[in-house]
Order: sequence, then C-alpha cells, then structure tokens
Amino acid sequence: MTPVFSTSFFQTLQEMTHVSTESELFKHLKSAIHYLEFDYYAYGLCIASPVTRPTFTLRNNYPEQWQHRYEKNQYIHIDPTVAHGLQSTRPLAWSGQKKRSKKAFWQEAEAYGLKSGWAQSALLKPGATGMLTVATNDQSPLSQAKQLHLLSLSNTFQSVYGELVVPHKTTTHDVKLTKREKEILKWCADGKTSDEIAMILNVTKSTVSFHLANAVNKLGVCNKTAAAVKAIQYNLL
Repeated sequence: MTPVFSTSFFQTLQEMTHVSTESELFKHLKSAIHYLEFDYYAYGLCIASPVTRPTFTLRNNYPEQWQHRYEKNQYIHIDPTVAHGLQSTRPLAWSGQKKRSKKAFWQEAEAYGLKSGWAQSALLKPGATGMLTVATNDQSPLSQAKQLHLLSLSNTFQSVYGELVVPHKTTTHDVKLTKREKEILKWCADGKTSDEIAMILNVTKSTVSFHLANAVNKLGVCNKTAAAVKAIQYNLL
C-alpha cells in the first residue's frame, strides 16, 4: 500500500467525520472502500425493540439480483457474517479458502461476485447494533495492512452513523425518565408488584401507579413490564 494511497484513504475518513446527511456518509463510504480495492459494501442496523420483532434495515450496493435473492430467501437468518456480528464485535475476514460452513450460501454469493470480504459489528447506541461489511470479486487473502485500514474505516463510519442516523431511527433517543420513574422501573424489573414497591419506597400505591403511567407513556409501550424491558434495553436506568 503506497503512502499516496493511505493519504487519500485517511483524508476520506477525515471528511466522513464532518458529513451532515446519511447520503453524504454513504458516499464517503463508497469512496473509502474503493481506495481499499473493494467493490461492494453493506450496512445493516438492528433496533432491538420490540423484543419479539426487532427491526432490521439494510443498505448496500450489492448486485440487484443478489439483493433480491437475499431478501426473498431471508438469507439474513443463515448469513454467517450476520451470525458472527450478533455474537461478537471482533472483525471477521473471509475468503474462498476459509468458508467451511453454509457452503451453499457462500457458493451462491460467489456467483454474484462476493468472493471475499470483511465485516465488523458495533453497538452504536443502547438497543441499536450495526454491522459494516465489504466484499470483492477477488479471493486473495486480506493483508494485515488492509485489515488495519478496514478497522479504521469501521470505527469512523459506525461512530458517525451512530451519532448522525440512529437517533432518527429509534423512539427513545430523547426519553428522559425522572429519578422516581427509574427507581420504580428497577423494582418492576425485579418482579415487584405495585403494592410491594409502594411499601419499599414508603409511598402510596397511587403514587407508584402515577409514575409508572408516566414512564409507560414516555417509552411508548403498553404496560409496566414492557416499560422496564425497554428502559433496560436502552440503558435508561
């Protein structure tokens, strides 16, 4: 990797930190992966609420036919890179020689030009996890220098994405619980009833109900259990 190559790449990362729109951010991402000799990128975001129906969004420049097959066949549930990203924030590099599991999936991906790549997930905000993936038609193993550049790209891109984009995709970024609401929700999370919480805090049951109703309303849920779960998910307690 030449010094000029590195200079152009890191200049792009620097510019990335000053963008003001999601479109600008992805424009710089496309430039950055080009400098690193990758053809494709994908960025997935998982919002963990509601618990039984987490929200997944994906933005990428993969071949359209592969995008269609991926969505139609719900490959997100078998994609080894996604499975890895949900379990670990350690980077994952793959090439034709190293893909031992889900061979049918990898063979199909290779047919669309996704022969090797790199991925890393990150906790962007409480309750929001993102994963950056880059891929290429070249099966050559990634050099250590290129993987270090990818780490810099991932850290910069995901940090900016978390600050710029995620707050607009969640409903809790501006929720402010009072000290009493937090206190009561913590006891709810421990399985205490409203009567028990009233006794513990030496207040009336109606006072507990009042604060719970406020918390439920702020969090946009339907009951105290859901409020406690969501508050924990988003690190509000």
